[in-house]
Amino acid sequence: MTTTPRIDDLIEDDVDVTPQTLLTDLAQLHLRAIAPPTPRYPAAMGWQMQAAALAGLSTRLLHALLAAAPQAAAELAEWYAGPFGDGPDLIDGVEWLDDHVARPAGADIEAWILEGRRAAEKAAARVADRDDDSDAVHRYFSLSYANYLVLPRTLMQSMPGEWQAQFVHLLKQLDETFEGAPQAEAYIVQAAVEKPAYDLDVQERQAARVSVNSDQDDTMYTHRSLVGETTEVGPDDLVLVPVADPVPHYNRGRTRVTPGGRSL
Repeated sequence: MTTTPRIDDLIEDDVDVTPQTLLTDLAQLHLRAIAPPTPRYPAAMGWQMQAAALAGLSTRLLHALLAAAPQAAAELAEWYAGPFGDGPDLIDGVEWLDDHVARPAGADIEAWILEGRRAAEKAAARVADRDDDSDAVHRYFSLSYANYLVLPRTLMQSMPGEWQAQFVHLLKQLDETFEGAPQAEAYIVQAAVEKPAYDLDVQERQAARVSVNSDQDDTMYTHRSLVGETTEVGPDDLVLVPVADPVPHYNRGRTRVTPGGRSL
C-alpha cells in the first residue's frame, strides 16, 4: 500500500525559509547582478540590471515588512522558498497577479502574458541578428563610466614583439579610420587614487581641487576642474587625488617591466 507524501515531508530539513535568510539571499543576488563582467548582449544586460533593481527593492521592502509585521514577513519568505524548497510556484504567482493586481485594475492577465511573450520574441530576434563583435569595446569597459582607456607606455613596450606589432597595426587602423574627426590636441593624464570627499585632509582637498561648501545644512563639497568648471560633490562621492605614478618612465623605449612589476 502506498501513501501520498505530504508537502512538509518533501521539503528538505536543512532548507532555511526564515526572512533573515531571504534578506541575505536577496542582498547577495543584488550584488551579483551588478558585478562585472556584464552580459554579452545589451538585452541580457538590461534584464540583469532589472534583476539587480528588483532584488534591491525586494530587500528594502522585506526589511521594512520584517520590522512592521514579522509574521507576514515569515509567510512571504515561506512562499518564496516554494513547496519543495527550490523556489516559488510560478503558476501560483500568475494566479495571484490575476486576483490581486490585474482584475482590480480592470486588466486582462492574458493580454499581459501575450504582450510579454511578444516582447521576448522581439528581444530574441534582435540578439539573433546582432553582430557578435560590434560592442566588444563597450563590453570591455563593463559598468565603468570611463570615457577613455589609459595604457602605460612602459607596460606596452614590455609585451612580446608579436603582440606589439599587432597592437600598433590596430592603432594605425584606428587613426586612419577617424582621420579628420574632431579630437582634442592633447590630453592630461595624471595618476591618482579614489577617496570619498569626506575623507580628504586639507592637502588632499587642495590637490584634488575640492572645497567644502559651508553654506549648506548638510556638508557638501565642490570640485573645480582644470578649466574652471565646478561640480557639486556629496560626502560619499569618490574624487581623484593625484599621486606619483607607480609605473616607471619608458626611458626612450629602454624600460621593461616583468608581469610581477619588477623593472629590468
